[in-house]
Amino acid sequence: MTILNDNGIGTGNFFGEQIALMASNQDSDKLNIIENRDKPLKLPTKALLNIGVYTRLIYERLRARTEI
Repeated sequence: MTILNDNGIGTGNFFGEQIALMASNQDSDKLNIIENRDKPLKLPTKALLNIGVYTRLIYERLRARTEI
């Protein structure tokens, strides 16, 4: 069952329901899946992130120049 690839209102509703269950000390299979999933990776430092963003923006500008 894929429960974490949803978007929008359904995801908010789902996570809200799971938070309510957690707050009332109830357990569910879905809550166990959420708690046991991998933690997000750390982002690179801001300096490296800025270099990557600006490099991509320059690349996209150069690429878009040929579309005119």
